[in-house]
Amino acid sequence: MLGTSELFMRERPQHADWTAIIVRQRSTEARVCMPRRVIVLAMSAAIFLVDTGCSSTTAPASNSSAPPPPSQTAPVDVSAFVGQWFQHAGDISIQSDGSIDMTYQVERLGAPADFPSLKLKIVSVNGKTAVAQVILSDDPAVPIDSTLTLRRTEPGLAVTFPSGTESDWCDLQHNDQGACGA
Repeated sequence: MLGTSELFMRERPQHADWTAIIVRQRSTEARVCMPRRVIVLAMSAAIFLVDTGCSSTTAPASNSSAPPPPSQTAPVDVSAFVGQWFQHAGDISIQSDGSIDMTYQVERLGAPADFPSLKLKIVSVNGKTAVAQVILSDDPAVPIDSTLTLRRTEPGLAVTFPSGTESDWCDLQHNDQGACGA
């Protein structure tokens, strides 16, 4: 989905390997004719830019009465979750911008343990509970765009995975005391 932009493609019959593209955003319109193989790259870039929050800098037409862009939402207060959290063979690092790096151990029957890594972003906080969206994952049980729930507990965090499995993580003080498992 391209948000408020619309993308149209039309064949140019006289040139089978050329395509006309029309991009409309509010009252601004751009028409471009280019080789089909270039369009694949252009559309990939456009989708990437929209998905990452980037937008076009094209100015609206002078007769436009389009409303101003929506204001930025207030940042999520993640201060209660910032820091290092530990468990046996696992580590969570939560930054003040809500980004999370997580590594943990997964036991496999009849095989050596795996140590998957996740990159997440806290998207909401409600009291002592935060929801984090998975940005990168090398664990097939935790797909990209799924969410994990983090809940502040004593002595640290309880993390609930998409499967419903919950694991406990300790703060540094309790980890140093050996209170975080084997």
